[in-house]
Amino acid sequence: ITIDSSMNNTITDNICSNNWVAGIALHSSSANSTGNRIIGNICTNNGIDTFYGGVLVQSSPSNPSTGNTISHNFCDGNYYGIYLLNSPNNNISSNTVINNIGSGIIIESSWGNIASSNTIDNNRESGVYLKGSDKCVIRGNTVPSNYDGIYLESSDDNSLFRNNVPGNDYGIIMYGSAGNSMDENNCSAGGLGIYIMSNCNNVE
Repeated sequence: ITIDSSMNNTITDNICSNNWVAGIALHSSSANSTGNRIIGNICTNNGIDTFYGGVLVQSSPSNPSTGNTISHNFCDGNYYGIYLLNSPNNNISSNTVINNIGSGIIIESSWGNIASSNTIDNNRESGVYLKGSDKCVIRGNTVPSNYDGIYLESSDDNSLFRNNVPGNDYGIIMYGSAGNSMDENNCSAGGLGIYIMSNCNNVE
């Protein structure tokens, strides 16, 4: 299922499996895609060979995919569970994201997003991976049994609070990131709880 350069659509209660690129893709190729709702879908085994995933939200440089809601979806066994690329100010909440080959939720070059109340379990890479993404909020997520729970790379001024991140090889990693805040996160029963490298001015 693909939405391109469209507003205020709802995609709900679909089963999307074994697709080449993504189960559900939201693009902004010629105009903004905003106000769309991706809710209650099942996305399995998508994007395995193309390194995309279950739900893909992607923008062109001049036309952002912004203000969209991705909620209550089940993403299992994709390459990435939910992948935001160049897409600011979206809401990712109450999804179940498990058993994916890469990261459960990846937010790349996308600022101002909120990821909250998601269950992100047993992904081979990160549970939540922010890459080059600033001013995001990661709150109230349950992130057990991934390689690393929450990983920030070159991502500044983000807020991580009240996440439950047990049983990962690394609980929270920050690499080359500055001005981030962490509060009331549980990083127990893993290898390293919080690992900060090549960073400055983070508050724990």
